[in-house]
Amino acid sequence: MPLPVFFPRSRSRRRAGVSELYASMLMLGVTLSFGGLVAGLALSQFGTASAAASVGAGQQADMIGTQVSYLVSAVSVPGVCPTYQGAAEGTALTVYIFDYGTQPFAPSLGAVNGTLYTLNQGPIAAGLSGGVTFSLLPSGTCAHQGGQTIILTDSQGDETQFVT
Repeated sequence: MPLPVFFPRSRSRRRAGVSELYASMLMLGVTLSFGGLVAGLALSQFGTASAAASVGAGQQADMIGTQVSYLVSAVSVPGVCPTYQGAAEGTALTVYIFDYGTQPFAPSLGAVNGTLYTLNQGPIAAGLSGGVTFSLLPSGTCAHQGGQTIILTDSQGDETQFVT
């Protein structure tokens, strides 16, 4: 009587190969390795592009010679403005900056929190500090010395922005 087909003829002979579990783990490892390689290359390219943009902006600032930094700000206290978190507000805001570039910086336009002001300001010489005063009376507002966004622009279009 012959044996049915579903019984193997010889139990001692095993098939050589990789089990399904090991094959799945190998494919998962290859997929993750390849994905990590692609993600690493993309992040490297992004870092290179942002570094190139930063170097370009620094070279442009060196070329024009205008480089300023924020020192401190102060307000006048005429008594018509309220206090803000215990500090007096005023109708004139003076921002002190230091020009560490090679060219003098003479701001002609300025903005305080988005409100544009024309400045009658003399130039701040290279290597020195000076104050830029915003008279806030025409707009009828009061300002405090901290928490302001200041933008200064000179006649050549050089612009700098500070947050006090």
